[in-house]
Amino acid sequence: MEKLAKVLMAAGLLILAVAAISRFMIGRPYVLLGIKTLSLIVIANTLFLMAILVKVFNKK
Repeated sequence: MEKLAKVLMAAGLLILAVAAISRFMIGRPYVLLGIKTLSLIVIANTLFLMAILVKVFNKK
């Protein structure tokens, strides 16, 4: 379960980094490959919350 939390955190950070790069570095700041940047941020936040839930409900 701890590995799952780490994978979710890594995926969230990766998606958040892609959203930041597309927002500030690329000419069209609102869309990256047909996906809105705000949607990417929402997906990243969902992954962070899922990682937190995995850590909270981790059985010892």
